[in-house]
Amino acid sequence: MEHGTRQEEIFMDVDGLGIGTYNFTLYFEDASGKSNTDTVFVTVAEVIPEYGLTVPLILLPIIYLGVLIIRKRRK
Repeated sequence: MEHGTRQEEIFMDVDGLGIGTYNFTLYFEDASGKSNTDTVFVTVAEVIPEYGLTVPLILLPIIYLGVLIIRKRRK
């Protein structure tokens, strides 16, 4: 950090943005009139849940029981 500078965090709520890339340009100016800008790109992508083996492990016993019930009713 340079002498005479101060770093602070800036938070911005970006909930509700649709899928895409957004360009936010921040403009800073201090009391003496010195200014600076910074650009931030925010990319919103679709999240596809990864179920892994969870779904098959849950469905397999249900399907097996269904087959057993159908076979038993046919006898």
